[in-house]
Amino acid sequence: IPCHESREEIGAVLARVLEYFDPDHVVVADNADSVDPPDDTAEIVAKISSRVRYLYIPQGHKTRALLHGTFELPPSCEYVLHLDDDTLLSSKGDMVFDEKHFDDPSVSAVTYGIRMLGDSIVAKCVDLEFLQFSLHRTTRSLLSTAFFCHGIVGLWKRDKWTERMAAHPSMPAARVLEPLEP
Repeated sequence: IPCHESREEIGAVLARVLEYFDPDHVVVADNADSVDPPDDTAEIVAKISSRVRYLYIPQGHKTRALLHGTFELPPSCEYVLHLDDDTLLSSKGDMVFDEKHFDDPSVSAVTYGIRMLGDSIVAKCVDLEFLQFSLHRTTRSLLSTAFFCHGIVGLWKRDKWTERMAAHPSMPAARVLEPLEP
């Protein structure tokens, strides 16, 4: 879960994630262009679970945060689920993370559509836009292939995820695998 100044959302997001996943398999990758974290996200994560790994990256770069968060996962994790820091998974039982998608060797990732909460006209317009993006991605996946599985929630084969993240067009290649300062 890449994040930046997420103190208001991260608790609810983690609570929902932990309905599905072992806390040892969850990494919160906080990032900002500062030496120190800009808020108390680390403390909030620790209160939710001491077993969730919190990582601070002193460079405001979401793609780098995602990649370095992956490095912190246990080697036993075969798949990576990326999730924005303000996105709630559905209540337990509603989300399906089906590994059978990956029985097809040409499939590296799947993405999930999301819904916007709220009854305002703005929320309804955003929800319509999300639906259009989801339909476009579904159609594209049936007709061709894509360099990257776009979306706020995606499930990837770990090896394919790492390859794509390292080659992502927004990744500053010269700094991608620099060790982080402790």
